[in-house]
Amino acid sequence: MKKIYFLGTCSTCIRIMKDLDAALDGFEKIDIKLQSLTFDEIDQMCDLAGSYGAFFSKRAMKYKAVKG
Repeated sequence: MKKIYFLGTCSTCIRIMKDLDAALDGFEKIDIKLQSLTFDEIDQMCDLAGSYGAFFSKRAMKYKAVKG
């Protein structure tokens, strides 16, 4: 089954999910705020994206706090 991961508290994610609602039939929708990602899921996304950094927002406050 195809999966789509989104952040339920993100206004951009909510807008995109709303716009694509009909196209997402057959997808398992996973709100990462409610259901933590497994290490395997993160590794799969890394393989698809090419790197771990490619799917993290470098503008996010938490990223900036960790990065220093």
